[in-house]
Amino acid sequence: MTPLIEIALIALGVTGLSQAVYLLMVDQDYVEETREKIRDITKKLRELDPSSKEYKKLLNEQLKLNMDMTKHTFKPNLVTIVPYLVMFTFLKKRYEGVPMINLPFNLFGKSYIGWIGTFILISLIATTVIQAVVKYYRKKKKGDKNA
Repeated sequence: MTPLIEIALIALGVTGLSQAVYLLMVDQDYVEETREKIRDITKKLRELDPSSKEYKKLLNEQLKLNMDMTKHTFKPNLVTIVPYLVMFTFLKKRYEGVPMINLPFNLFGKSYIGWIGTFILISLIATTVIQAVVKYYRKKKKGDKNA
């Protein structure tokens, strides 16, 4: 198996696992409701005078909601951080300096993307796809005709 395929499979596996941990540990309805509340408050804040009492009250409410959501969504990171560190240590030892994707130009003095860039690229794409699929099925489950 080529190094590129190995990195791609590891990135897809780790990304899938971390997304599964996130979906299992985070109450998706809570996050969705909180984001909607924050959007509503942001719209109201744009219409108010920043020196008014109502503005300050809404701003404090928005900050509280942001902190609550951050605490709620940060838990999966604590679970996945150790496996990521172990995996990155292994990958660095195995693939340091190995070109993964050749480029037709120089990027940061190199004409290729190394293992970490390849891992990040594949992980970002996989995360976007997984989140879009989850969002689609959540909408469909709720009966949204636009799903």
